[in-house]
Amino acid sequence: MTQAEFNQFIETTCSATILDADRPFVDQGIDSLGMLTLMVAVEDQLGIELDPEALADGRGSTPSGLLSLIEQSKATV
Repeated sequence: MTQAEFNQFIETTCSATILDADRPFVDQGIDSLGMLTLMVAVEDQLGIELDPEALADGRGSTPSGLLSLIEQSKATV
């Protein structure tokens, strides 16, 4: 999945506009409930189980960071 495709996935899931893949979700209007919705959608629709520790340490706080975590999760399956 490309960054542009993932940004579209986020926009559709969270009803938000991703302006910069390296900008934190919170700065792009996605709050904690939006993040929870996004995490559930990633796990359900993409079939990826995300590492809670990686999310907690901030590596998934941007669209590009979250896509990187998803790609890492795919590589370990």
